[in-house]
Amino acid sequence: MCIRDSNVVKIKKVEDLHVLELFHGPTLAFKDVAMQLIGNFYEYYLSKNTKKINIIVATSGDTGAAAIDAVKGKKNINIFVLHPNNRISPVQRMLMTTNPSKNVFNIAVEGNFDDCQKLVKEMFSDIEFSKSINMSGVNSINWARIVAQTVYYFFCYFKLDAQEKISFSVPTGNFGDVYAGYLAKKMGLPIDKLLVATNENDILHRAISKGDYKANKVQETISPSMDIQVASNFERLLFDIYNEDSNKVVEIMNNIKSNKFNLDQSSLKKIQNDFISESLNEKEILDTIKSIYKNSGIIIDPHTAIGAGAVKKHNGKNYVVLATAHPSKFPDAILKAIGKKESVFGQDIDGDNSVYSASNVTTTAVSTDTSTTANTAVTLTKDAQGGLYITKGSTNVLIVDSSDSAVAFDWTETWAGETRTSAAYAVEGIDSDSDNTIDKYKLAVKHELKNNSSNATTTQWQTIEISTAGVVDWSTETFGEAKLHEAKLHKKKDSWRRLIFMDGPLWK
Repeated sequence: MCIRDSNVVKIKKVEDLHVLELFHGPTLAFKDVAMQLIGNFYEYYLSKNTKKINIIVATSGDTGAAAIDAVKGKKNINIFVLHPNNRISPVQRMLMTTNPSKNVFNIAVEGNFDDCQKLVKEMFSDIEFSKSINMSGVNSINWARIVAQTVYYFFCYFKLDAQEKISFSVPTGNFGDVYAGYLAKKMGLPIDKLLVATNENDILHRAISKGDYKANKVQETISPSMDIQVASNFERLLFDIYNEDSNKVVEIMNNIKSNKFNLDQSSLKKIQNDFISESLNEKEILDTIKSIYKNSGIIIDPHTAIGAGAVKKHNGKNYVVLATAHPSKFPDAILKAIGKKESVFGQDIDGDNSVYSASNVTTTAVSTDTSTTANTAVTLTKDAQGGLYITKGSTNVLIVDSSDSAVAFDWTETWAGETRTSAAYAVEGIDSDSDNTIDKYKLAVKHELKNNSSNATTTQWQTIEISTAGVVDWSTETFGEAKLHEAKLHKKKDSWRRLIFMDGPLWK
């Protein structure tokens, strides 16, 4: 099923809110709107000279994927993406780490987004180093990002044919998207208030509501793109508030680095002329997703839910909520909010004191190409809802991740003249200690990228180990091209899992 729309930006009425959908780009997040433009800007500029640049980008999940897609395969550009290891969603990670372009480099950093961002800032601050590598950036530190994002505020206002001022609720982490709205207001767009909506990493809410701009420890949440404590673009707002006094802003930023800064009342009042704020905890986010789904049948991602929930907490009127990402990027949170089928291996996932029965699962074979061996014979099956199971005999084991959320490996999408198809291909039971008992499973997923004009197809393989309880071990994930053609995989004495040799790096 294609989850993209021919319109890059769409407006939907959800209950008493207008929702501005910004996730219909190639990586299913609002970052695509500006990033695709920047990628073409780079290509045009670099075609005029022989200069080669190295883009360094920090990401909390969406920025990196959007940046990679924007510059993949472009001449005279390398891109290095720093993401916090195991602190982004599996879909976000896959969008970054499965791109085969030779100019794309992914770096997993042990830490959080703020740590990644700090590294990028330090590299930019080292003038000698940054010049030596022709360093460039596509985080919202790049002014072109902000300018490009102002466009959809104007688009929304005129599309709604608003006769009065409207307000925007913006899920906010690094303050870039909402600052674009502020810039649009300064340009003359009739905006009443900009609602800064945050998760429990609420430094921006504390700053705007009571002047407290002191960083706490970053908390991991179901809205990982907002797991940030130091918002870079807030410095731009301070520059405006303090009458473009750069020396004062330098002083403030030094105090912020020492975690000693509070806004004075006069400056706070200036900010509150344009901004209000709110934060939501995990339960409030899930409740918002559940409520909107129950009342309208529409599923929103946890970041958009923060924007919608913030409006409800304020009893806001005439609001547009920015929908910043497609809900499919955050399956764990979505399934936790709206309910899901329990696994059949004895886990009470939804907490109702009962477990889904294996006898109620009707499955069909996924592929006739399923790989088996004599003593570990297993197959891949799928139920009517698309849940993927490992079947051995009469036992159906649902494939889930560590949070017990079902994992979907099958999808097809068309975008910009390309059709991308992913499908679970084979599974094998592994008897690692030779006791004739399966200790774990290994899954192969086939990814095909077809150029719809030339019909040229690139095939990539993903392999992942899965426990006997059906839980995916993402740390075992590998990705690359197979040296051995798939038609030969089942004609060898050895198993396919030892015959798929990866040409590219093994992303883990």
